[in-house]
Amino acid sequence: RFQRRILELWFRYFDEIFETVKGPDGGCSFQTYALWAPGTMAKVQCDLGAMISPGQFREFVQPYLAEHCDRLDFSMFHLDGPHCTCHVDALMEIDSLNAVQWTPGSGQEGMGSPKWYPLYEKIRGAGKSLQLLGTQPHEIPGLLKRFGREGLIISTGARTETEARELLSEYGRS
Repeated sequence: RFQRRILELWFRYFDEIFETVKGPDGGCSFQTYALWAPGTMAKVQCDLGAMISPGQFREFVQPYLAEHCDRLDFSMFHLDGPHCTCHVDALMEIDSLNAVQWTPGSGQEGMGSPKWYPLYEKIRGAGKSLQLLGTQPHEIPGLLKRFGREGLIISTGARTETEARELLSEYGRS
């Protein structure tokens, strides 16, 4: 009952805010992840996922996440750390989920580590886009070689303007 009420309130206020901030083209942005979409878009998440079983996730979270995603034009799930990866199968079953943003968490190997490639294969294999924020420049070639550019959003940084220009020259904004 409370989950239903929270979802309804979330959309009540989301819709009001969206009407206020949407661009003349009907699009909106989510600045935390540097994203823009040609319609309604939001990051969805369940931080509680790190503390519940896959069965509990399917019972208490998945139906509401699915409805949340169904009511948006574009959605991205914030997958926060290794303790949440046990829920990836349930997430991939949500047809209206468009993308996953992965955060390995403190003390874990970086985004571009081959350790995470099986996770990325599962996400990309389900037709979902993947966003990797904070990827190290030296990790980019391996990611692109393995996964290509389609459906992969990589964010990185540079220490100097020269390094930034080299990254843009090499990888561009495609």
